[in-house]
Amino acid sequence: MSVQKKETDKRLEGLSIKERNEILAEQKEERKWRVYGVIAVVVIALIAALLFWDHGFIQSRATAVTIGEKSYSAADVDYYYYSQYNTMYAYASYYGIDTSKSLKEQEAYDGQTWYEYLRSNAESSLREVSTLAQQAEAAGYTISEDGQKNIDDMLANVEKAAKTNNVSQAYYLRRMFGRFMTMSRFEKIITEYFYAYDYQASKTEGFEVSEDEIKDYYKEHKDELDTFDFAAYKVNVETETDEDGNEIPATEEQIAAAKKGAEQLKDALKDGDQKKIDQLVSALNAADYSDVVGANLGNFAFGKWLTSSDRKKGDVTVIEDAEASSEEGSDQDETSVTGYFAVKFNSRKRDEYKAGSLLAVSIPAEQVAAEPADGDSSAEAESEDAEPVYDMEGAKAAADAFVKTWLDNGGTEEALRQMTTDSSAEEEEEAADSSAEGTDSAAPTYVLSEFESVSKESGALPEEAVTWLYSGEHNVGDCTVVEDADANRYLVICFNGYDELPYWQETAKSAIQSDKYTEWYEGIQDKYEPTETWFFSQVG
Repeated sequence: MSVQKKETDKRLEGLSIKERNEILAEQKEERKWRVYGVIAVVVIALIAALLFWDHGFIQSRATAVTIGEKSYSAADVDYYYYSQYNTMYAYASYYGIDTSKSLKEQEAYDGQTWYEYLRSNAESSLREVSTLAQQAEAAGYTISEDGQKNIDDMLANVEKAAKTNNVSQAYYLRRMFGRFMTMSRFEKIITEYFYAYDYQASKTEGFEVSEDEIKDYYKEHKDELDTFDFAAYKVNVETETDEDGNEIPATEEQIAAAKKGAEQLKDALKDGDQKKIDQLVSALNAADYSDVVGANLGNFAFGKWLTSSDRKKGDVTVIEDAEASSEEGSDQDETSVTGYFAVKFNSRKRDEYKAGSLLAVSIPAEQVAAEPADGDSSAEAESEDAEPVYDMEGAKAAADAFVKTWLDNGGTEEALRQMTTDSSAEEEEEAADSSAEGTDSAAPTYVLSEFESVSKESGALPEEAVTWLYSGEHNVGDCTVVEDADANRYLVICFNGYDELPYWQETAKSAIQSDKYTEWYEGIQDKYEPTETWFFSQVG
């Protein structure tokens, strides 16, 4: 018999039935409230746990994946997940993604959903960053000034974006990188990110490369390193489509017609009759492939012929271009002729010139009017169909004035940087818009961009700028003003030095260093195999 039962029996001795029933009823009520009390405590604990969970306290702190000696939460991995997602979302239709549905319900590749695909890529990206960061820390590496500037710029961009959208930084980060992201966590993540890749650049550039290694690399890759002077035009096979819009396989007559056109072009190339070449290119609607660089020649049907050691100046040929195709349910791959190339070889050479580096100041033209389409001068046409008109003469005058002021200030790189702002492409666009609006209270702020190792085939700058760079020997500080009509601006171009080695050697050296880095990285990455926990399922 329990102690409690003995005490109850003792209390009931000598009492009437009514008194006994009253005591037993009191004890029953006490037991009921004790049970309710226990239940209440459990419920409160569950509510608190759910609030903790919903707030993200656990997900943002619990380890989702361990890489080497470092642990990362789901919130950390979310940065890499949503960085991909934000880019992909802008091209959702291109990827065939339905933005109204969950990514967990849509297949990406081979039975893998888009959610699984992004999460796997996020882990791979984090693994590389973590691996490099841990290696850098072990080596006692200190981030460079440029690396630190990248971090500062990223933080400044968040502040600017939040202001532009009239929201708090905390809200902006949650919208961009998941509901568990905070400013302190974001700063920690991007600091590790830029620290890692700053170390990667330093590690890669630190590998020594001998002259013999460069020579051996050239022997093996000369077809990629050499510059080829040639003409190549493709005459496409003209095909038709059925009523459903599906392409109908080309007939023998259509293929023969394309080949005949290419043969005509070949004859014109052989004769060197440029007028006839231009006429045929227009009549045949031929595509010009004469600007393909050596590194990409292997991707084209005429590449092997063009890079052959047997080639001599003036050689011409016609080369079939075909693509692989396979019918549904068939394991057999077939090829279908898509056209013919008419090709002429002129010369090949090794690039002995030294690439130069430039500083470019963007002087945007102000939009002054809108030119109505088709001569329509109505107000409605001006607002809807009008083409913008820019004051290019004013931009040229502003560029000339900028150069004069810069020279008056000493004409040094330091003076140039003091007169400009170094910014990202997005900020450059904003600066252009700002200066286009124009104010009388302050001078416009111009944007400075840096271009290193600009090759003769560079497409990053207007052709006139590249032509000026290689028009002769330049001294640091030499400058010119060139028009960039496509961007509605002028550029003040300032020479900032030549590379140490000839272009072909610099290219070979960079490739060798990249190969050495890859070999080094592959040798250490096994030590940084990710280990996931259940909380990895909370990513995304």
